[in-house]
Amino acid sequence: MGRGWAFIHVPKTGGTAIRHALSFLWVLPHSHSPASSVRDPMFRFGFARDPWDRLWSMYRFMLTSPKRNTFHDADHWRERGFVEWVLQGQHWHPWESKQLAPLQRRPQSWWLDGCDFVGRFERLQADFDAVCEHIGHPKRQLPKRNCAPAMGLAPWTRNARDAVAGWYVEDLQRWNYGSCNR
Repeated sequence: MGRGWAFIHVPKTGGTAIRHALSFLWVLPHSHSPASSVRDPMFRFGFARDPWDRLWSMYRFMLTSPKRNTFHDADHWRERGFVEWVLQGQHWHPWESKQLAPLQRRPQSWWLDGCDFVGRFERLQADFDAVCEHIGHPKRQLPKRNCAPAMGLAPWTRNARDAVAGWYVEDLQRWNYGSCNR
């Protein structure tokens, strides 16, 4: 949170790079808090990402993150595979209530409702530049941070694609992501 603005960090949407580029201290209770947790009237912004790409990135990151065993049973899901993780996995941040939908089933709108600006991961630098101009922060080239390693194309099945479309219907409509052609 900065003077007069708050960045809402949706997991796996480029947020770590944005936090680094803005070089500010977090005031929100946790770095992945929703816009609704910001009580002061200020400019709120965040970024959305194609839901299918976001989940594939989240899965790859979970398998390779040094902290993965703090949050997930990565070895179990590596063995079971991506599709089962999408359909059956139940992952939350350690501070979150289990009454919330698991991260992979929680639409990005959960975090971003109440934002004044929602940029797109697919045009991250251009939208970040627009935010910098709005908040009066110098434009900077975004660094690559917290990137999931390449593992080829996601092995989507019709069942998994349809499940994601159901969980993310609001995001698909709101940010015009269309359907999964994978």
